[in-house]
Amino acid sequence: MKKNDVRSEAKWAYKEGILDDRNQQQQLSCEAVKDKFGIFSLSKSYSNKRLWSRYSDSHKGFCVGFDKLLLPEKPIFLRNNDLALSILDVVNYCKELPDIKPYKMKPVECSRALLTHKTFDWEYEEEVRIILVGGSDVKVTLPDAAICRVIIGCDVTKDNKEKLIETIRDRKNKVHVYQAEPSIDEFKLIFKPLKLD
Repeated sequence: MKKNDVRSEAKWAYKEGILDDRNQQQQLSCEAVKDKFGIFSLSKSYSNKRLWSRYSDSHKGFCVGFDKLLLPEKPIFLRNNDLALSILDVVNYCKELPDIKPYKMKPVECSRALLTHKTFDWEYEEEVRIILVGGSDVKVTLPDAAICRVIIGCDVTKDNKEKLIETIRDRKNKVHVYQAEPSIDEFKLIFKPLKLD
């Protein structure tokens, strides 16, 4: 079934009162935006062990730190060499997901409510999202100086660490590099600066 057919049938079902269940409404909303948006997820925190465990292959990856003053409010992305619209937004954490009424709200309100709300269970992520209008098949273009730090995970392999450091050395701007290590006194990570010279 084509996207327009799904939307037309869903609109009819909503008007007829068939879609009065909130779960059905949200499922419909998810389907409607699934192919129309991409999400580039960032976090305000680099020291949260849960994030390292979940998103960096159990501390085997790395974290890229951006200078937020150099990130444009409306980042520029390219899709097939054309500019792609994007929105920078903070995720709202709440007890209940927003009540999305796809045929009583403007499409932008509907999409934004769906894409910028999560339950309190995810609050530890401190997520900021760049929402890509038109899908996720885009090339990210940022100023070189926007990347200002890289933190290497506690359990990164020697080979991956060497490749990462070599890549950082080749950059035009200075990037501060840190090695994450577990603290011996507390349940937290510490970050030791690495000299690349």
